[in-house]
Amino acid sequence: MIDSTLMVSIVNKDYSENQKKAISVGFCPECLPTLIDYRILESFYSDDHGMEVLQVKCSNIAGCEWEEILPARRSDNGLENFFES
Repeated sequence: MIDSTLMVSIVNKDYSENQKKAISVGFCPECLPTLIDYRILESFYSDDHGMEVLQVKCSNIAGCEWEEILPARRSDNGLENFFES
């Protein structure tokens, strides 16, 4: 899952709560209610945001033009460092 707190600080467009949830779990917000995933075009360091970001685009290339910059950081799901403890 994409870190929702960071996503709000990076994304300039206003999305509904359902759209934000879809983005955070890997789906295109413009194609809802159909769940179509997005693909990562590139990962790079953004000087504007001071972090690694992902440029993503909807996988439905024939029917959707959605493209966005998202944080590359993931939210902690509680399993990080599980096997190291």
